[in-house]
This record gives sequence, C-alpha cells and structure tokens, in this order.
Amino acid sequence: MICNSIRYQGVPGHTIKLTIFPFSLSKSASYWLKSFPTNSFTTWDDLANNFLEKYFPLEKIKYYKMTINNFQQEADESLSKAWDRTRTC
Repeated sequence: MICNSIRYQGVPGHTIKLTIFPFSLSKSASYWLKSFPTNSFTTWDDLANNFLEKYFPLEKIKYYKMTINNFQQEADESLSKAWDRTRTC
C-alpha cells in the first residue's frame, strides 16, 4: 500500500519497492537480504522471486495448502480453537 501511494516523477514503481522493502524485514530475513552485495537485485521481480524461494519454497506451500484443505472442526470445538490447533501442527 505504501509503495502504491508514493509517486516521484521519473522514478519507476519497482525502484520504490526495492528501496522500501528492506524496512519491512526483521531478524533473519533482514540478515538474509544483507548477505547479498549491494545492488544484487536490480528488479522487483528478481528480489521477490529470491525472497519467495528462500522463505516460501514450493514444499512449504504444498504443506500449508494441504493443511488448509484438510482442516476439520471437531463437533464440540469452537472455530477459533480448531484453527489454533491446526496452526500448531
């Protein structure tokens, strides 16, 4: 939202995203990004794809999709308790 609300004449949107993105990271993700030499990522797509490969690999996505698809609430269980139970698995 922030990136879409900022416009500078002659500055492409992806440049703004590349500039602001590091401020959205904490701990290990921030260290991960800092492990690359300056200007390693020159396009937003390149940075986004590398980030997603690192923190959301295909196997992880498949696991979470399976977990969501197999979600079941027990008869005497509130929805919030069922969801909490599922999240801790």
